[in-house]
Amino acid sequence: MDLTQQKLSKIEWDAIERPVSSGEKEILNMIRAGCMDVNVRANHTASISTHLKIEHTPPIEKYMFELYFMDDLANIMQPEEVLALNKIMSEKCGAQTLKKIDKIRLARADTLKQTSDIFEFVLITTLKTLLKKKHANNMEWMFSFYTLHNLMQNGVKKVNRFVIAIVNYALERFNADISISHLITHAPSFMEKNILIKYGDLQLYTHQKDIFNAVRHCNKQLILYITPTGTGKTLTPIGISEIKKVIFVCAARHVGLALAKSAISIGKKIAFAFGCSSPGDVKLHYFAAKEYTVNARSGSIQKVDNSVGDKVEIIICDIRSYLPAMHYMMAFNNKDDIVTYWDEPTITMDVTQHELHDTIKRNWSGNCIPTMVLSSATLPKLDEIEAVVDDFQSKFAESQITNIVSHDCRKTIPLINSLGNIAMPHLEAPTHEVLMQMVEHCEDNLTILRYFDLTSAVAFISYVEENPSIVTSRKALVGRAFSGVDVLNPKSIKLHYLKTLRHIDADKWPQIFKTFNDQRLPRISRRGRNVSLDGPMGACITTHDAHTLTDGPTIFMTSQVDKIARFCIHQSKIPTSVMREIGEKISFNNSLNKKISEIEDALEVEIMKEVNTPTTSSMTTKSKNAKASSKQVDNKMAKSQNKHVVEMQEKISILKGMVKTPTLNDVFVPNKLAHIKQWCADINVPTSNIFSSRIEESDVIIIMRLNVDDSWKLLLLMGIGVVRNGSPAEYTELVKKMADSQQLYLIIADSDQIYGTNQPYCHGFISKDLMLTQEKLIQAIGRIGRNNIHCEYSVRFRDASHINLLFLPVNAADKPEVANMNALFSTTATTATTATTATTATTATTAI
Repeated sequence: MDLTQQKLSKIEWDAIERPVSSGEKEILNMIRAGCMDVNVRANHTASISTHLKIEHTPPIEKYMFELYFMDDLANIMQPEEVLALNKIMSEKCGAQTLKKIDKIRLARADTLKQTSDIFEFVLITTLKTLLKKKHANNMEWMFSFYTLHNLMQNGVKKVNRFVIAIVNYALERFNADISISHLITHAPSFMEKNILIKYGDLQLYTHQKDIFNAVRHCNKQLILYITPTGTGKTLTPIGISEIKKVIFVCAARHVGLALAKSAISIGKKIAFAFGCSSPGDVKLHYFAAKEYTVNARSGSIQKVDNSVGDKVEIIICDIRSYLPAMHYMMAFNNKDDIVTYWDEPTITMDVTQHELHDTIKRNWSGNCIPTMVLSSATLPKLDEIEAVVDDFQSKFAESQITNIVSHDCRKTIPLINSLGNIAMPHLEAPTHEVLMQMVEHCEDNLTILRYFDLTSAVAFISYVEENPSIVTSRKALVGRAFSGVDVLNPKSIKLHYLKTLRHIDADKWPQIFKTFNDQRLPRISRRGRNVSLDGPMGACITTHDAHTLTDGPTIFMTSQVDKIARFCIHQSKIPTSVMREIGEKISFNNSLNKKISEIEDALEVEIMKEVNTPTTSSMTTKSKNAKASSKQVDNKMAKSQNKHVVEMQEKISILKGMVKTPTLNDVFVPNKLAHIKQWCADINVPTSNIFSSRIEESDVIIIMRLNVDDSWKLLLLMGIGVVRNGSPAEYTELVKKMADSQQLYLIIADSDQIYGTNQPYCHGFISKDLMLTQEKLIQAIGRIGRNNIHCEYSVRFRDASHINLLFLPVNAADKPEVANMNALFSTTATTATTATTATTATTATTAI
């Protein structure tokens, strides 16, 4: 894993300046506001009133209801329902009538029916489906009922009161007829493909509300913050920074850079401490700069005085730089007004010895901040790290311990083995003893629920309902577990699945296990047959199995990145003639790149001469002797009148124009239509959610300029990126950028991507060569399913032992993370190196 503790590169600085999408910015601003109001919520679904920007009065609402909904509803309603509708119309409006001028104005809005996403139309369309199916005795009416019930919980503004009233009437009228058993039996079809998420409220997660409340009300506490991956915990510091200064500590630098990019996008004032040996090495982002010099000609910031940091809201640092960052922040703030937010503190703790262990111990021993957050999806439980808790409380008298544990289960991300079969406890436990171990472990670690396949869970629940004699308690039956629609959701169903397993009769388990495995059908099959062609089921990701990777990018996590990359090319069976043609173009471009690089180096030397020649008109006095910044060089390069410089620039432009852009036939690009016809000719592959890469000609030109192995350039033409420790920074940033915008079909990544990668992957492979602890495995599969929409997801294992590692408990003695945390998060046995570092940091702070 790349845990390089060094200063930011120019490419990294440039990357954090790229703004996030408008949708992401909306979420960030909600988190920002949420620290002061944890109940903040937003819903931007348009109602009729907000869409037309009209008054929200009873006469207008009645007119709109009669215009768009009255006749359609009356035509499908039964007599008693029509009477109820007429009663609602008279009660809700009273004696008020619509003004003539309003009628004229509203008549111009007659095209409203074309806007199907307006909330009232969604409600009434769902209601009409409910009524039609209910009157026809079609049990599917319950699905519409479930949808309506949940839609009505949303905070859409200014919804038509007549629509609300008639929907509430229908919900009350038919509530007694609901069959919970029927809803559970068909839950996968209507819960996982429902429109609810599209129209749902945007609001904080419960764990964010808890931590904001905790930080607001206590200045001395250790917060154990355990939440599933992909639920916003890495963005939580943005909210905390509204009331406290934040020191964000991260071992994996890309996590800190992702936070920085988000923070900068909403104008947060941040600083960086990467590779720092003293507070004097801290660098401020422009937003946080208080004192700086300005270019007199352009008006842009020329040089920042990094020693003045009283505007900093968040300082982002690596492990090595924590103490310098801490002393930097304490120079401008009271320590009680600072929160240390340590992201993934167990990184490096899966091994007995690591070069960062001494640094971690020094940081804990030298820490002066009385409020610390230890944040991880897999943080050891409170009773496992009592030594850490005791040590913190002995150091900070009267400090509190706040334990925040959250289990989000809104998505289903099935686990699939190498045979293409779904992996679930009831399918993986050969004995009742093993089954009980799995159940207890899953109940203690509810984050695993999101990896339970809902279809398989429902199938087992239905089997129990049909064979109630196989359980030892009536509590395991649906009738005892669900009181109504209010408590029915994927999480509650999966919890009930665990309850049924816990109450299975031990003597009957062997036959139950055999029955389900005899009937087990692969979720992923190849060419319609459950056979292997040229690799394990689901592993031929550039040929036979590509069509199973739907909706979004896939990540393949492996310790043998180059081997998998070569396999992808070999498997694609690209003809020798095509490879030769592409190879020749790449070779020609490589020669051009070499010439361009030589001229660019000479050009930079020439420009530096001009930049470092101070002129009174171009700079303020304070910045005359400053080293030239990259922005200065770029500006000077663009405006230079030097004949030699202009000639070199023209030559570079000519050479860049000579770059040859190789193209790859769609037959060799996974999931293009031609590719699907080639590899899936004998099966019917639905194309509605097929996902392929999107490589434009402008992207190809950039790819050809990269200084990477030729095979990696070919892979990018196929829509496949490679991310590993030691990859050229330019290439890595391009791959991440293309992954963010969902241009790539597949990313092959090393273990560096196990922590903190936030690209929207829909599928993931866990290679058999990965050496994983249980914690790292949970972190790895947490990379999948970060989309905010309903998609098909999957985690695909090449080794069954990884599935057992997830489902079965691990003894505390076999958890290296627990042992290392208790040993390293301790103020005892402070080394001489620790004392030296602390003294150096204190001295440097005084200088600030």
